[in-house]
Amino acid sequence: MPVALEPDQKFRSVLTRDEKKPLEKRPYFLFEYINCRLCRKVAIDHDNLIANSKDSNEVIDNLLGIVKRHLVGWGNMIEPSTGAEIPFNPDDLEVIIGVSEAHELVNGLLNQSVSPDDLKNLESPSVSSTGKSARRVRARKGAKTNRRR
Repeated sequence: MPVALEPDQKFRSVLTRDEKKPLEKRPYFLFEYINCRLCRKVAIDHDNLIANSKDSNEVIDNLLGIVKRHLVGWGNMIEPSTGAEIPFNPDDLEVIIGVSEAHELVNGLLNQSVSPDDLKNLESPSVSSTGKSARRVRARKGAKTNRRR
């Protein structure tokens, strides 16, 4: 089934500056997967940010709005002064990221990119049995096959 049709499917987006941090401490943003129609809307909204905004504050508000519409969580966001984890609240996004990072998150949303570590997990061997393959059988006489001779 296409991933955009599975409501529980989400992807992590890690800022470029955080990619080398240890996995267990690496800050990440959690987004819902979106279909092509929504992705097109995000792209149009992003492209129109400057043209349709009257000032820089409106550009920033619109940029944060794009991110917040699809942001469903975050992890390992640490308050520097206390060392406490910052609980997820989309309204706190503007005190966690800068403008260039908001642009990076929108680009990640458009690409719905999988982090290198998540990709490694996808490439890991299956936990299913790796016993013998099914035995080969001959096609019935006169049956059409897709094998080339």
